Amino acid sequence: KSGLFWQSCRCIGLNSMLSNLMVTTDAEVHEGQLLEHPWLENYVDGMGHEVYGLLAAEEFLGKPLVCLIEEAYSRNRICIFAAQVDGIVVLAPMRRMRAVHKRTVLFALAQDELMLHGIA
Repeated sequence: KSGLFWQSCRCIGLNSMLSNLMVTTDAEVHEGQLLEHPWLENYVDGMGHEVYGLLAAEEFLGKPLVCLIEEAYSRNRICIFAAQVDGIVVLAPMRRMRAVHKRTVLFALAQDELMLHGIA
């Protein structure tokens, strides 16, 4: 607990982000709320994202990780942010992992599992 508290002091908003990743919502914003708080629509949309683990689709095997990351975002608005490299989960793994392999486990933010179609 103290470690999480310390990290939240170092990185303001970390606890909110982690909490939002663990709890999803399908809340809707009313027009009156949008007029009063224009940022609310983006916030609620972001809360609808979940973390998914995935293996890359066959078309990406052997290709640079950067290509997969770019395609995932441009096709389906998926944000790949980590990969398991040598048994360790690495954030922004582009330096430690050049190519996508058959057993590469990737972690991504997406609205729902259907968004992974064509990428995983």
